[in-house]
Amino acid sequence: MRILLSIMFATLLIQGQAQDEDLLKGISDSVKPKEYVSGAYKSTRVIMSQSLEMLKPGVLDFRILHRFGNVNQGVSEFFGLDQASIRLGLDYGISKNFTIGIGRSSFDKEVDGFLKWRAIQQSTGSGSIPFSLLFVAGSTMVGESWKNLSPKPEAKHRFGYYLQAVI
Repeated sequence: MRILLSIMFATLLIQGQAQDEDLLKGISDSVKPKEYVSGAYKSTRVIMSQSLEMLKPGVLDFRILHRFGNVNQGVSEFFGLDQASIRLGLDYGISKNFTIGIGRSSFDKEVDGFLKWRAIQQSTGSGSIPFSLLFVAGSTMVGESWKNLSPKPEAKHRFGYYLQAVI
């Protein structure tokens, strides 16, 4: 009986000490800090197009993009591999919201360049924004020889331009 009373008395002392702590320490601020969302995609590209992801400042990304030809031709065209085209590119992160890139494609021997700017980044917490907004602008130039074309196209016909909003 004395052992049981000793255990109960020790338990009351321990509980009494726990109540002496500052009760306000356990209350946290209900406003969560603003956190930016990243990793919606695992890459800066989705197939041959741009994604919402950006390169970190100072990061140089060498990328090989590959596109098959028609796969319905069967073995005679090696299931699209015989007409495949590739693009070799270098992308560089200038800042957390600005990336530039250049590349060369085997299709029409195109050379291209682009600028990618993130205007709004998705975030959670206080003052959150539920979406990201990026703008991509670029140009391509056909490098394929046009010697045998008649009438001979002008130099301005070698260039193509695009502007893209990614939301």
